[in-house]
Amino acid sequence: MALNDISAINNYVGLYFRAIIGSIYDKITLAEEAYVINNLTARQQLWRYDAADGMRPIDTNVEDTARSQGAFSLRYIEPRVWMKILKVIPEELRKTFFSEQLAAAAKDYPGGFAEYFWTEQGKRAAREINQNAYFGIDPETVAAFNAGATYTVGQFVKFQVSSTEGIEYWRCVTNTSAAESPTTHPAKWANANNRCLAKGWGTLIAEEITATTITPTTLGSLTTSNAFDKIDGDFYQSIPEEVRDNVDKITILCSGANFEKRRQHLLTKYPNSPEIMVKEGNVSGKIWGSKGRDEVKQVSWLRNSNRIIANIEVDGKKNLVMGVDRLPEPGSIDERSRILHGYQT
Repeated sequence: MALNDISAINNYVGLYFRAIIGSIYDKITLAEEAYVINNLTARQQLWRYDAADGMRPIDTNVEDTARSQGAFSLRYIEPRVWMKILKVIPEELRKTFFSEQLAAAAKDYPGGFAEYFWTEQGKRAAREINQNAYFGIDPETVAAFNAGATYTVGQFVKFQVSSTEGIEYWRCVTNTSAAESPTTHPAKWANANNRCLAKGWGTLIAEEITATTITPTTLGSLTTSNAFDKIDGDFYQSIPEEVRDNVDKITILCSGANFEKRRQHLLTKYPNSPEIMVKEGNVSGKIWGSKGRDEVKQVSWLRNSNRIIANIEVDGKKNLVMGVDRLPEPGSIDERSRILHGYQT
């Protein structure tokens, strides 16, 4: 008998859909470095107010002022809805080790497999987010492929290759000539669906640098001979002293590769320090000169970016912000629809 009774997975997701969605959030490491807005379901304002200087000696003849008391600035955070279609075919288990747990006429998965299945789906969803969110592109900003245009490496387009998959998002990986599409020249394009879920921090920072709203500190090439001096010295010291003295904490975020260069330089520079030798395997390290408060930390989502970010925390709020919906509706995992050999959702 074909193994096509999918009631176990079906019933599990019906009972535990909130836990499944929650497990995805819990594995998103970006959230560890962010001020998280938890139930973001609609566009919200992220406003900021900077009070201006104005103290002066008392003068009883003065009863008004023409000076500004400060300035408001405004940014918005807006959710984007994503999807992943799953097609579950129980018969595929027949040639795996799971079949050893099945009776000859079994109609369902082995005990515990439903929970295992959804746990793995949650892990994979979190991994896709962690690996792509930093460089993420707002899908609403991606234009449709133009056959008369040429594209350069890094540009994104919308294009339909398969009627089954519909319109998808593609990133140019080799410069194209006119009419070279993901269908005619697939080697020149890479599928970028999971890069176009929402605009990421890396994309926002690059836009702000281009607009001269942010002035980056240029460190040059980091090596195992200079990374500690450049990160703990040049970069940390480039943060204004007034900021360093009046915040709760500063965390300098970098990729694992740059953190390793810093570690190697530190070991070379101070080879006989017992404290450094004990802590050499840690994924974070205290910034020298910060009185033990601030730290350098490696994060997986900065991989391949070569960007170093100072994440500043004041009153429990950080300057990196993300939003999630932790209380989804039951329809977040859609109706499970039976198909010939299983079901899809």
